[in-house]
Amino acid sequence: LKSFLNWWRQYRTDQDGWFHCACSYESGEDCSERFNSTDCSAIADHIRLVDVQAAMSHAFAVMSQFAAILALPQDQTQFIQWSNQLKERT
Repeated sequence: LKSFLNWWRQYRTDQDGWFHCACSYESGEDCSERFNSTDCSAIADHIRLVDVQAAMSHAFAVMSQFAAILALPQDQTQFIQWSNQLKERT
C-alpha cells in the first residue's frame, strides 16, 4: 500500500502537488463528460478532481493509522501530514 501511494505521489501529481488521473479510464469514469472529451484515452492530467484529492487524503489517513499499529512513527507522521495538506488545499 505504501508503494502504491508513493507511486501516485511520484507519477500522478502536478507541479503544485495536486493529484490527477492520466486519462478518464484511469479514474474509472470512462469517457465521462467531466473530462471534456469523448476520447477515453485523452490526457486528463490538467484536471483536478475533488474526489481524487479526497480519496488520496483518506488513503493517507488510513496509512497513518496502519503505521501507528506497526510502530512506524516516521511513516505515521508523514502520512498524516500529506492527508492534512490535501484536506486543507482541497
